[in-house]
Amino acid sequence: CKFLHKRFDLFFAIGSGMDFGQKGIQYIAYGPGSKYVMVRGHDPALSGWYYFLKRSFARACEMFSGYSEARLQGNVTLATSAWTGKILDDLYSGQDYEVVYPPVFTPERKTGFHAKRDGFLCIARIIPEKMVDHAVEILRRVRDNGYDVSLDIIGRADDPGYFQEIKRLQAKHASWVSLQPVM
Repeated sequence: CKFLHKRFDLFFAIGSGMDFGQKGIQYIAYGPGSKYVMVRGHDPALSGWYYFLKRSFARACEMFSGYSEARLQGNVTLATSAWTGKILDDLYSGQDYEVVYPPVFTPERKTGFHAKRDGFLCIARIIPEKMVDHAVEILRRVRDNGYDVSLDIIGRADDPGYFQEIKRLQAKHASWVSLQPVM
């Protein structure tokens, strides 16, 4: 971006922060378990070698690109949630941001109220950090208390092992849990 910045009026980063070499817009979506956040915060859950290699590589990239945290912080920053904003506060103290929730399109439906069911929809990448298994367990407890609710899980199966775990949970609770993987 820094080599091309004179050819463009605006840079826009989706997912994480970026030093474009000029002011830009960044829409930050750090999530739980983000390796970037773990390395940047020196999370003790990371092995020493993993941290060393990732941080060394990141520092080499920062040096090569002329990275400036001040320029990154000068961008207009949008966060996908208040939770993500808290991560921004921890990573870049004093970072100004505004929460802008991801847009969701819902087509108009003509289903009458009596035809609707009591249920929950979980749309997420199917990875441990999204805690889909916790959603199933929470709603199992709700059902145990006499509420006839359902759960529809829709998401990309980014962790094959965890996806198999969710498939087993869905099969165990097939009467009220549906699973729709997307590509």
